Amino acid sequence: MRHSSLLFVCVVFCASVLRASTIPIFSTFGSPPATGGQVLSAYGTYVSGSGLSINEADAIPFVVPATGVSGFGYALSDIVIAAFTSDPAANPVTVALYDSSGGLPGTEVSSLQTDLGSSANPTPLSFTTNPDPVLVSGDEYWIVLSDAVSFDVTWNSGGAGGAGIAYLSGGSWVYSNSYTQGAVEADATLVPNAPEPGTFLIFGGGLSAILLCARRRLRR
Repeated sequence: MRHSSLLFVCVVFCASVLRASTIPIFSTFGSPPATGGQVLSAYGTYVSGSGLSINEADAIPFVVPATGVSGFGYALSDIVIAAFTSDPAANPVTVALYDSSGGLPGTEVSSLQTDLGSSANPTPLSFTTNPDPVLVSGDEYWIVLSDAVSFDVTWNSGGAGGAGIAYLSGGSWVYSNSYTQGAVEADATLVPNAPEPGTFLIFGGGLSAILLCARRRLRR
């Protein structure tokens, strides 16, 4: 009985440690260049003073990597994005996570609104998701930035972003590889995968057996 209790405590402790670890699963922030751009000491990266000019909305895709830890998946914890606005009336802007449908943003998974600063070289803003959506390894998702005032928000270019974004035009998403992706990072935490129904039955049966043994010992 003591060994079973100790094993249970160890499993819970290990799961708690893994759950508390925040891991960058996608980033387009680059290394500081020799010249140009702005070094962001908090991230050891840089962004340029220009970038994507948002009309209705722009979106950047990423694929969720494998966790490398058996029995665990990723839950999105926050999105770090570098953007600014030339018009305070454009605030608040919306940062959202979408799933993918046919290689374009599909259904909104999570979103929040915030105000942007007016500096062309901003400190990246971190948006905490609540609740934290659980992501599927190997699936594609889209990080979307949108505003209410056309072309008054700029999504700063990062140093490691490739070509390829989707932009909203007349209510429909259009993919283009003519634009460099903006500076963004998606951070996640490890969470236990949802058990299969059979796992609940096995666990319940084992727990019942342990409780029954404990009860018999107490009667003695």
